Amino acid sequence: MIYIVASEEATTYCFFTKKVSNIINEEEKEKRKKQEISP
Repeated sequence: MIYIVASEEATTYCFFTKKVSNIINEEEKEKRKKQEISP
């Protein structure tokens, strides 16, 4: 039982960190676009 709970937490953690990194990547893309438009 403990192992199942731990793996569920790990899956949630991985999903959350992936979501956060995706958001950060999107922000980085927006910054690059703005830098390209206005040098």
